[in-house]
Amino acid sequence: MNAREHRQKRKQWKENSKVYRNKKAIAHRNLQRILDDTPPLSPISVVQQIREDVAARNRRQMRKRRAILYAKIVTLEKRMKNAVKLSEKYKKRYLRLKTQKTDSEAPATKVNALLKNVMYEPGHGKGAPDGVGGTLKRTADKVVAEGHDIVDLNSLKPILQSRCPSILLFEVTTADISLMDNLIKQSRTIPTFRGTQKIRQFVFFNNTLQCRRLSCIDCEEDCTHYHLGYFQQHQSNRFTKRRNKSPQKSMELDIMNDNHQLSLASCSRIQGHTGLFKENDTIDLENVGSTVGSDSDKIATIGDYVLMKWGTAKYPGEVLSVFEDGLMVRCMKV
Repeated sequence: MNAREHRQKRKQWKENSKVYRNKKAIAHRNLQRILDDTPPLSPISVVQQIREDVAARNRRQMRKRRAILYAKIVTLEKRMKNAVKLSEKYKKRYLRLKTQKTDSEAPATKVNALLKNVMYEPGHGKGAPDGVGGTLKRTADKVVAEGHDIVDLNSLKPILQSRCPSILLFEVTTADISLMDNLIKQSRTIPTFRGTQKIRQFVFFNNTLQCRRLSCIDCEEDCTHYHLGYFQQHQSNRFTKRRNKSPQKSMELDIMNDNHQLSLASCSRIQGHTGLFKENDTIDLENVGSTVGSDSDKIATIGDYVLMKWGTAKYPGEVLSVFEDGLMVRCMKV
């Protein structure tokens, strides 16, 4: 900035200062004139009195609102307390009614049974069969909308097979329905055994099926440990299932730790099940080969089930191989 610009700037500052002093002097004169013409103030300020009145009114309103809120809180606490009492009451009643037995002849029980059996279409869940049926129905509706006539099942089946190749269709005739009805009638004559879910072992003796809740190898015909009941076999081929064409044989092997002798229980040929045996014949382990040729019914073959004794312990097993001087048995500890 040169000297000329400095002079112009100082001149402008002087003018602004003169204008400010003039305005300040005018404002002072106006204020003095107002003070001279205004009467003296009262001993108590009106503004202060108004402020005090407003503050007092606000305090009164605050106390009133707080009292209303406290009353509402007390009322809600009482209602909550009553609701908790009622909930505990109904909870105890529900548990009491749930544990006690209901009377099947009571009117309320019958009505509840009817209400539970009512099932509406939108309310129950749908599965895969419902989706398949809906697909076939929509396909048939589309075929009819296209102008094709569906007279009977014979005309509907090829159309569905051609348009829905991924869905397998089976035709159920009247003869099939009659056959199923006959099977249902025959099944009603078959005696039932109560407690089938508790059964873990079946044992056959002649035409009697013994049911046991656990496997027992200590008892033979009559089990005193896990017996549940008997089931008489009226038809010989109802409960038998052949494993192979050759009849199965079962025997009991007694392995003596001291003299290395092999005891074979008397074997019986049983079709479809394993028997238990009473008579034991002791055979020398070294002369098993000669025994094979003499009495073939007492020698096990591959695939037979045997019961091995080692001291007082017993182990069920399956014959894997037969040698001249012994057997290879795969057994499981009991």
